[in-house]
Formats: sequence, C-alpha cells, structure tokens
Amino acid sequence: MASVTRGLVDLMDEDDLKSMMATLAKASALQPADYQDKFAALADSVEAQMVDYADRLAGMGMTPYQFRDAMLRTLRRAMADAFRYGIGAAGFPTILTDQDMFNIRQALSEDDAYLRRFTQELLRGDVPGYSPAPRGIIEPTGRWSVQERARMYANAIRAQFFSGLTSRGSPTQLWDWSLGATEHCGPCLDMAHNSPYTTVTLAGRMPGAGVCLGLDRCGCTLAPR
Repeated sequence: MASVTRGLVDLMDEDDLKSMMATLAKASALQPADYQDKFAALADSVEAQMVDYADRLAGMGMTPYQFRDAMLRTLRRAMADAFRYGIGAAGFPTILTDQDMFNIRQALSEDDAYLRRFTQELLRGDVPGYSPAPRGIIEPTGRWSVQERARMYANAIRAQFFSGLTSRGSPTQLWDWSLGATEHCGPCLDMAHNSPYTTVTLAGRMPGAGVCLGLDRCGCTLAPR
C-alpha cells in the first residue's frame, strides 16, 4: 500500500497543480469554445511530443526507461490540462477540486502501470519499430508499432477532457454519444445506439479505453444536448 501511495505522489505533485491553477485569473475572459480550441491544440502538441519520443526510441537515441519517464511526464501535465479544458468547455470555472485531482491521479496511476508493461514489452523485443538486439535477432510479435502505441497514449487525454466536461453537469443533464470517423467496435455502437444519457446513467463512461475495444484509438465524442 505504501508503494502505491508513493507512486501517486510521484505521478502528480499537488503544489504543481495549485501553481497551475494560480493562472486561472487570466482565463476569466475565455468562452467554452475557446477551451475546445485549447484542448485541440493540446491534443496536437501531446501527440507530436509522444511521436517524437517514439522516433527517438526507435533511433536508439532514448532507452525504453527514458521513453517511459518522458511519456509519463508529458501525460502528468496534459491530463490535468485536458480535464480543466473540459470543465471550461462546459462553461464552468476551471478550478480543480480535490475529487478532480484524485481522479486524475488515478488515471495517471493506471497509465503508469500500462507504461511499465509496455517497457517490458520493449525490452523483450515484442514491439515493432524497436529492437533491443541487433536487427534480425529478435522478430517483434506485437500488433502495434511503437509509434502507434505512442499515439494511443497521446489520445488518452481525450477521456480526461470528457471527464472534465461532464464533471459539473446536473444529474439530469443529457449527453449525446456520437461515433467518430473511425472503425466502430460493438461497445461504442451500443453506447451511440442508447444515447442520450443523463449524467447519472452515463455513469462515468467516457470515449476511450474504458469502453472501446480499440482502447485509446476511440474516436467517439460526448456533447451536452
């Protein structure tokens, strides 16, 4: 239990979050659409960063452990920003509560566990695009390349944006689940077919790995009706 607690503290420093929230006075003039734009810019930036990490890993300019640490550092700030932008896009002040910070830490903890497993896959030579041994010695068996996996991690911040978007809604607020311009899995089709949801019946389900069989390759969206 102590190691779990220590890991959560390492994932996100509360002083950093409070410092980040001190900039909120500058955001008072922003409108919900502005926060949508800010999230879109954040998503593009995070994906570019993570693909760069993957390219450096594939080119042997970064070790699997350095890759994991760089990815986690980027996610740590990006998830908090994505959650805040979701709150702002819903028209509420972008102030993170203790419960918000707990939820973000929990998501980071889960991604940290995924990244640790991914690191072991890299070290075993299971991921196309990276080989821990001379070329041809180990043939990777994984489904997705290191660049594709990096993009999936970048896409994980979408769930935090939608979590922020729905976090301040009334219990009876209606939410439309819409399919994206991607291949659709059964669970996502079911979510769209049964839409709309109230905040209560949505029950914390967000587009992404929590619902989609394609994990964070999910292209679905949520919007208030």
